[in-house]
Parts: sequence; structure tokens; C-alpha cells
Amino acid sequence: MKKVVIMLITVCVLCSSFLACSKKEVNVDKPVTGIDPIFSEYVGYYNESPTLIEEDGARFVFYGRNTVKNDKDTASIAVRKGVKTENAYEYSHYATVLEKGKEGAWDSVDIKQPTVVKGDFVYSGKHYEYLMAYSGTDKGDRTDYQIGFAVSNSLTSKFTKVGNEPMVSYDSDDYMLDVTRTEGLVEPSFVSYDKSSKVYLFFTIYRPTAAHLGKCMELDLSGDLNQMSSKKADLCLTVTSFGIEENTTYSYIAGGDYAYVRNSDEFVVVRESLPKATEVPYTSTSVCVVRGNAYDVLYKVGKVEGWADISGAIDSFKTSSIDEEGKFDGYSRIYAGCLLKDAYGDLIVNNNKITVLITSKCTAEVENYDFTSQIHEVETSL
Repeated sequence: MKKVVIMLITVCVLCSSFLACSKKEVNVDKPVTGIDPIFSEYVGYYNESPTLIEEDGARFVFYGRNTVKNDKDTASIAVRKGVKTENAYEYSHYATVLEKGKEGAWDSVDIKQPTVVKGDFVYSGKHYEYLMAYSGTDKGDRTDYQIGFAVSNSLTSKFTKVGNEPMVSYDSDDYMLDVTRTEGLVEPSFVSYDKSSKVYLFFTIYRPTAAHLGKCMELDLSGDLNQMSSKKADLCLTVTSFGIEENTTYSYIAGGDYAYVRNSDEFVVVRESLPKATEVPYTSTSVCVVRGNAYDVLYKVGKVEGWADISGAIDSFKTSSIDEEGKFDGYSRIYAGCLLKDAYGDLIVNNNKITVLITSKCTAEVENYDFTSQIHEVETSL
């Protein structure tokens, strides 16, 4: 009898073990149909909207990422440190440096699209070396994004949010009641203009009843950020769209990451091309790099030379890898690019080449496509 009982117990244990193994989560690699990503993470985690800083020989890539697999409601900002190897930069495991707000906060539903700048910033009496701007919203349909700030004394440590309100505010109701809501304020991009406490904050404003615009705020942040009141997005400079010619009703700087070239007083921008894809996901299908005189694109009134294209479309062709089997197609969704800059926002140029990071994503034909986004590196001539 004892032998029978022991055998039954053994069978039950083996069955339990088998069932546990059969339910074990399977990790799936993201499809790579072109150039490799700068780091890899399994399907289930989105990696998108990077900003790339080089300091003291290392690179730091900040980007949006969900902290729980297959759960878009766990948005965060992550960072990885890249160390130079013989042929490329090898990036560390991620560190989460900012999380979405708690229930009731203005950024309680989503945060994304970080930008970081170095300087001298004071918050609640304490000095900080790095300032982050990011887009966030409390709307369940992910509309009406606003821009918040956070500070830190380390690029790889947690950032502390500045205050309990957005620093740049937006509400679709300011335009008209009962309108279709839009994304609001997205794609913030910092550039320091004194390498201390004065910065340009660029962003895109998606308005429900008027043309979308690239905007710029000149901010003197030499005082305590704790005393800074929220600013309205419309009450700032409009970035010119002259020189941008696309097959759309109107053109504007969409998805722009800005860098400064001090010796020529120019801005260089990687921007999303228009129009966007007509099928899910509705992102851009390419990005391009443009340059323009700083005074012309921000301050000059009337007809200006505006922007000049220097890269052409960075598209599926330019992201293909023709020497590797299975990587001939490149990527059909390319968006949310950024430029390699120093910590103050100055463009880094090596042998007349600049580094651009892009985000790619699979189309809706791929299962779980929302969690397939990856970050890639390309070079283009200045």
C-alpha cells in the first residue's frame, strides 16, 4: 500500500512540474528586418523615442519603455550607458529613471519622449546638474499631453519630478469645446544656450482646430524651479516651416530633435517625414535631417531661407542590410529620431558625419506589434 501511495505522489509531482513548465512564459525576439538595434529586448517591451548624449567618452540613451511585459499602462523612462568597443558601443542593462505619476497626477496615464540637458538648475534650494523634460498625460485615450520637468545629479540615477503640475500646459478645450482631442504637446527637445541655466525648449503642438506647429520656448531657469509657474504652449516662438516641402496640405517640424552648431549659429534637426502611414500603426515611414540658421528659423519675420535637407529620407532602404540574409527589407515604420549631442545639446560631428538614432516598429500584421519597437543607429553626412 505504501508503494502505491508513493507512486501516486510521485506521479502528481511530475504532472505538476510538467504543467508548470508548459505554462512557462516564452520569450520571443523582435523581428529584425534591417540594421540591428543598438540593444535588444524581447517582444512585450516597447523601446522608443530616444535621446542620445555623449559625455566623458560614454553614451547615454534615454527612451520610453513599459516596465511590465505587454502592459502599456506601466510607462517609464529608462536609460542605458554605452561603452565604446572595437566596432560599436555596447549598452548596459536598462535602469528606470522616471515613472508615471500616481492616480490623480497630471502624468498618471503615460509618460514618454525624454530629453535631457546639462546645466545649473535649482529645485527646492538644491542644485542639480541635469534637467529632463518629458511628455505626460492623465487622459485614458492618450490625448492632451503636457510637458513636465525632472532633475538629477547623475545621468543613470532616478530623476526627481519638479512640482505637481506640468511646466508647459495644454488643454484642447482652450481651442473649442467638444472638439476631437489630439496628442497635445509632444517631442520635447532641450538645447542649452549659455551652458548654465538658460535653455531652448522645442516641442510640437498638435492642435485640434488649427495647423500643427513646431514651437520653441526661451527659458531662463536661473531661479528656483519650485517657483516656476506653468506656461501656456501657444505663448512662445513658432519654428518656421520654410524650406520643408512635402506632399501634404501644410508642413511643420514634426517629431523634431534639435541640436546646436555654435560655430555657425545653426540648428540641425532630425524630423519625422510627412504624411504619416495610412495604416496601423500611424507613425511616419521615414525621418530626415535638416539644418537652418538659428536667427532665420526662430526670429526672422517674412520670407526666409529656412531649412535645408541634408540627409534625404532615412527610410526602409537606408535601414536595410543588404549583406545579411533576411535583412534586405529594412523597416516600414521609422519615427521618433534623435541626434547624438553633448550634454549641452551641441551637435557632435566626427569626420563630417553625424549619428542619428531612429525608432522602428512592425506593422499590425505582426502579433503584438505595439511591443515590437526598437532603436537603431544610422550615420549621415553633415
